[in-house]
Amino acid sequence: MIDPFFKNLDFIIENSEVNEKSDLLEFLQQRFRVGVKVNLDYEKTGLDHDPIWLAKNPKILNSSDRNELIQLPSQLKSSKFKSKNDAEKDIYSKILEYLKSEKH
Repeated sequence: MIDPFFKNLDFIIENSEVNEKSDLLEFLQQRFRVGVKVNLDYEKTGLDHDPIWLAKNPKILNSSDRNELIQLPSQLKSSKFKSKNDAEKDIYSKILEYLKSEKH
């Protein structure tokens, strides 16, 4: 009886923004050994009833003193999406991919 509600649970978890953000925060906390906060800027274009979202200018901050822990490339931004959550999910995965591929 519960199965119909959870048959796509793995898909939901795998494609969740929380999962992308959690993976990034865990990676950063292991690397810096401090609490980490990710700040983003957003660009909203399009009509009010049909917005397009872009997440950009990510900043990795120490959560206690708000100092920037690492400088990310200024061109690092999400693709354009119809939802703010999808833009966030995209940029979190791009940040993690960048940090894993670069030697800092």
